[in-house]
Amino acid sequence: VRGVRFRKDKILVILEQRIYVYNFADLKLLDAVETCKNPLGLCALSVKDAAILVCPDKIPGNIRMINYDAGTNIEKKAHDTPISAIIVSPDGKLCATTAEKAGVIRIFATENGKLLHELRRGADKTEIKNLSFDKTGTWLACTSDKGSVHIFSTLDAYKVVNNIPISFPIINEDNPKEVKSKTSVFNFAKGIVTNFTSESSFAQFHIPDTSAII
Repeated sequence: VRGVRFRKDKILVILEQRIYVYNFADLKLLDAVETCKNPLGLCALSVKDAAILVCPDKIPGNIRMINYDAGTNIEKKAHDTPISAIIVSPDGKLCATTAEKAGVIRIFATENGKLLHELRRGADKTEIKNLSFDKTGTWLACTSDKGSVHIFSTLDAYKVVNNIPISFPIINEDNPKEVKSKTSVFNFAKGIVTNFTSESSFAQFHIPDTSAII
C-alpha cells in the first residue's frame, strides 16, 4: 500500500499500479483504477461537493480525472515526464500537477480537462516536492528540493470554473504565439481550446536545510 485518501463518503487505497475506491459506509468496492508505476502513491481526492479523483494514468505524464457524481472519466496528457505531484482544490473543480525535472505547474479544469493556467517556479532546475491549495482554491503553494516555498494566485482559474468574469491575456493552444484576447469570460473554455499565459510566483520564501512538506 502506497497511500490512503478519504472523504466523508469514499476511501481510496493506493497501490503501486492500481487505486481501489470504496464506499465509506459499507466498504463496498466501487472502482479499481489502473495507473502507471506509482511508488509515491500520488492521488488527489476532493474533500467537499462532488467526489472527484485525479491520479496518474497508465501512460507516464498523463493524468486521469474521474467525477463519481457526474459519471465522467477524462484522460489528459499533462506533462512529458512522469508526474511528481498532484493536488485538487477542496471542491475538486481545479487540479494542479507537476512532473519530474519540470519546474512547471499546470492547472486544469476537472470538468472538461482543459488546461487553464501554467505556473513557473523559476528558471533554475529543481524538483517540486509538494503542492497544496488553500481552502478557497484561489491560492496554491509548492515546495521544492531547494527548501523554498512559492505561492501562486489561482484566482483567475477559480473564476473560470465558477463562471465569474475575468480579465487576462490568453493563449491559443493551436498557435501559442497568438494572444486571442485580453478580456474573456467562462464561455471561452467551452469553445476554442485556450489557456492563460505562464506566470511566476506571487511570493516566495526559503526554509534553510530542508525540503519542506506542506
